[in-house]
Amino acid sequence: MHESVESKTTTVSRAELRRVGWGSFVGTAIEWYDFFVFSAASALVFGPLFFPGGDPLVGVLSAFAVFGTGFVARPFGAIFFGYLGDRIGRKKTLIATLLMMGSGTFLVGCLPTAEQIGVLAPVLLVICRLLQGFATGGEWGGATLVAIEFSPDDKRGKFGTFPQLGNGTGIALSTAAFALVSTLPEDQFLSWGWRLPFFVSVFLIVIGLIIRKQIGETPSFTKMQENNEIVKNPLASLFRHDFPSVLRVVGMKLIEGVFAIICFTFVVAFATGQLHVDRTSVLIGSTVAAILSVPAQYFWGTLSDRVGRRPVLLFGALFLVAFAFPFFWLIETANPVLISLALIIGFCVGYSAMYSVHTSYFAELFPSRTRYTALAVSTNIGSVISSGPASLIAGGLVAAAGGSAWMVSVYIIVVAVICVISVLLSPETANRPLRGEDAKIEGTELPLNAKLVQVAE
Repeated sequence: MHESVESKTTTVSRAELRRVGWGSFVGTAIEWYDFFVFSAASALVFGPLFFPGGDPLVGVLSAFAVFGTGFVARPFGAIFFGYLGDRIGRKKTLIATLLMMGSGTFLVGCLPTAEQIGVLAPVLLVICRLLQGFATGGEWGGATLVAIEFSPDDKRGKFGTFPQLGNGTGIALSTAAFALVSTLPEDQFLSWGWRLPFFVSVFLIVIGLIIRKQIGETPSFTKMQENNEIVKNPLASLFRHDFPSVLRVVGMKLIEGVFAIICFTFVVAFATGQLHVDRTSVLIGSTVAAILSVPAQYFWGTLSDRVGRRPVLLFGALFLVAFAFPFFWLIETANPVLISLALIIGFCVGYSAMYSVHTSYFAELFPSRTRYTALAVSTNIGSVISSGPASLIAGGLVAAAGGSAWMVSVYIIVVAVICVISVLLSPETANRPLRGEDAKIEGTELPLNAKLVQVAE
């Protein structure tokens, strides 16, 4: 007989929890590998291969612009896959996002360059990036719900870190892949070596599909089906009943998106192009930071079950306010060891404290009947505003400051303060039943006095 874990809403075997945890972790790791391998290529090769001629900086900025188009597609993917996730189920939707993301990544590796087909090359690159972004719009929300909706009330912070650990692992795998192929001679790297990390995605997708097919549908969605509580229009219901929570989630999401892109896209381009640091050294530093973020995020997520979501989020945002200038002081030394130290501290402390709690906290803010749509739409709106233009904004600020990064530090501080305000306006949700799990009709609004008590806490 399987040992089980009980919550107020469901009883799930420990074996099932382990499958769910690993399924969320591996699937998300593969998705983020696909997404960030494009990021590394944007910083290192897409400029000269797809936007040749003229100023190299213009080529890199053009590549960053293509990278940003993936974020433009994400809200549309969020609406589409959010609808499917709240209507037909979490599991089927996640399999679809995995296949779509893998297809887009593999096709990038097959693309001819501008030298071979001219202007059609960047057009095809944009199409592949849009496909990636569309799939990513539905991935994170679904992976989050699979972990959260199986978890006991008092362990959602812990189990909610599993899809987040996939983020750090995916970044580590993508940067490690490019660090490996970047050791090739320059002509081989630019002709065929850069394509290998994109082709590897095929094997990873097969592994992800096998794992995800072994996971059952979540108890929350199964309960909605049994009680005939599935809404016809999740998006309309979300904005009718929970628009303030959408705005708060967007505000909390901004700094995470900005800082991740600055660490793993902008810093690579800035250090190699502006500071003339060896690209392999920078990629190794990024890889180490991403690897160390995995245990760091597990620690912060587990801690949030004990002290609450809000204190952990506030600590992470305030840390980045304090560390924004020291971060770039270390980067501008052009010392590979100090650059790695800056990335490790920033990513494992400030970033990980915030990102580890996003899964549990954001899911707890919304009712079951619109939760997939809510997470997908609100977080992807935040990503479009923050992650999408972050590299271009940072590059423009460096140019405006005459090659110095001090204005980028100010940029980080401003966005982190927005996160602090959003957290202070949000209720504490740790160790409470998910919204809608105990209600006869999901989505029932709390009385005003209960809301005020929650915000005060």
